Amino acid sequence: MFRSAICRLPPRSKNFSLGSVTSSLSWPIYHKLTSNRTFSVIQQTRNTSASPTQNSSDSRNSFVNSTDPNLIYNAPLTSTFRRLKIFSLASLSLSCSLAPLIFVIESQLPFFARTCLAGLAVGTSGVSTGLIAWVGRPYVTTLRRLEPENGGAMGLEFTTANWRLQTRITRVYDTSFLTTTDRPFAKWQLANELELPSLSSSSKSTPAVTQSLEETVAETFDADGNVLGSWVVTWVSPQSKSEEGVKADNVFGKCRSVGHIVKHFQVHEELFEVQS
Repeated sequence: MFRSAICRLPPRSKNFSLGSVTSSLSWPIYHKLTSNRTFSVIQQTRNTSASPTQNSSDSRNSFVNSTDPNLIYNAPLTSTFRRLKIFSLASLSLSCSLAPLIFVIESQLPFFARTCLAGLAVGTSGVSTGLIAWVGRPYVTTLRRLEPENGGAMGLEFTTANWRLQTRITRVYDTSFLTTTDRPFAKWQLANELELPSLSSSSKSTPAVTQSLEETVAETFDADGNVLGSWVVTWVSPQSKSEEGVKADNVFGKCRSVGHIVKHFQVHEELFEVQS
């Protein structure tokens, strides 16, 4: 466990604007801002063929909890993933507890065959449990907005669970660092590197990024609020990166993890409706 030093990012020349979520969530790393689009969660009705009165009542049944104004997404398969993890952990525990009985029960099988059977039972259950944990690790159960502080960028808070069903809360303080991912069963990830346009053309109130400046752009907490890991970006001056193909008037950031941080996120993109 280490102490968190949250460094708020300076406001960008192109701020992240949220009606709910914007199209920058699916930017490539070097994608430049051309237009903003806001996202709103699609309300789900139970029966589209019902009467107008029933449809009006059912339209209020959204995946978003209206009691929390910052809650913009609630995963529909949260209970399904939870039950699946509980079943896999229970089967693994049962396999481990019953495996010794193979050596106790009288049988004509040789000791080597019994060892293979016990290992096969435990191994199969362990592999399935690990696979379910790997698939469900980035699954986001809730998504909340983080209000900007001191003129900073809008952030997002992702709630996930580890293989032991322990809650993990990841706060991304600047959504410019969210990009698409090639990992199976995940949609977004924290960017490994980021190139920003020159800050010289931005507003005078925007501070310039100096060489070797480090900032914390995301953190992962447990249910008690203890920091488990951070995603830190180190900014490099344009002069030092111009030789490597990066535009001399751009700012380059290289990211690294400190501790254990949730890097990948799985959301149901069909629950977001693009609005121009």
